[in-house]
Amino acid sequence: MSNKAGTNLVPVNVRRQSRLTSIAHRLQSKKFRDAYLSRHIRTFLAAQIRALRGEMSQTKFAWKLGTHQSVVSRYESEDAGNLNVKTLINIARKLDIGLIVQFVNYPTFLRQSEDFTEAAFAPRSYDQSIIDRMIKDEENQVFISALKVWEQQKREQSRAGVAIASASRQPEVAHDGGNIFDFDKHRSSSARKTNKPVQSSLEHSVA
Repeated sequence: MSNKAGTNLVPVNVRRQSRLTSIAHRLQSKKFRDAYLSRHIRTFLAAQIRALRGEMSQTKFAWKLGTHQSVVSRYESEDAGNLNVKTLINIARKLDIGLIVQFVNYPTFLRQSEDFTEAAFAPRSYDQSIIDRMIKDEENQVFISALKVWEQQKREQSRAGVAIASASRQPEVAHDGGNIFDFDKHRSSSARKTNKPVQSSLEHSVA
């Protein structure tokens, strides 16, 4: 009794992680990988077609797909293995939804095979407003990225300007062999020598 209660208290994500760990260990067997791959694809597609049918009867759903009720019943059977790419494309076109058919590595396959959300099982038909919103969000992201680049460039230019201004205030010196000639000191000394006679003359005239 206590064991059962304890099991129910285990979070769903922990049970899912334990399941993935168990599958990953068993996937070491090529025979198991082949069986799991085939079984999962058949089970998922059957469940997804059933979810896409929603509240419609098989007969009404078959009419929407342009086929017969018996065919829809076969689609929804986990034992059915005749859903080829052409059939999947036809279903996607009739329901106006997207379709992805691609080969992936096993880590990607395992992650995607754990997605049992409503969005994964029953995607909505094409909606222009969603596309427009997606494009607007993408344009905003591009603008934000461009703005960040521009701000970074402005900061770098500002730092470069400060560095140039600081360098311009450094004394001008020239190296002549082992001697260093300081242009700033030379100019200051020349100015003092030039101004001294003038100042002396002025003092004499005032006196």
